[in-house]
Amino acid sequence: MVIHFIIIDGLKVLVGELRPHFLHTCQPDAFFNCSGSEFISDYTCTNTLDRQYFVRDSSKSFPSGHSSISFFEAIFMIWYLQRRMPHIRSHFLLLLLQVLLLFWACLCSASRITDHRHHWWDVLAGSALGIFFAVITCIFMCKDFKRKARTQEITLNGNGDNRHTSVRRLLSDNSVKDEVTMNHVVVT
Repeated sequence: MVIHFIIIDGLKVLVGELRPHFLHTCQPDAFFNCSGSEFISDYTCTNTLDRQYFVRDSSKSFPSGHSSISFFEAIFMIWYLQRRMPHIRSHFLLLLLQVLLLFWACLCSASRITDHRHHWWDVLAGSALGIFFAVITCIFMCKDFKRKARTQEITLNGNGDNRHTSVRRLLSDNSVKDEVTMNHVVVT
């Protein structure tokens, strides 16, 4: 997640695309003298009402961090639920949770466009990056959420004849295998 944040913020600084509300937030001095057909690369923001953070942030649109994080979280949780909750009684409940997570990510991303915080291509790129990092995280860092096999040793005492039965059970996701060994101990 930290690497994801660093790459998204690094792209925002490197690309530096203007947000849809840039002219309203920055109020560049060159805007008032512009005829509309020229490219202006040197300007000064004249907005003194908003904090300087918001004025600088108006030139960091690409990619959408909110879309990236929302899709990262949604895909990560969908994958986690699919791998770690296979024995849930209601498959409808699992599907409903996964659809709600995906719907939430899409709604969050669409709201960035309707609120005039990002262009559609910013949201698309952020969503793609979020999905990419979620898949990489689930496969390589979380090892596909597979449970490690663990062993459980159980010793059963016999009926006073000093016979011990050792049951070794290998527990995994879908199967339980029993290995039984019989040891006879003679006490003199």
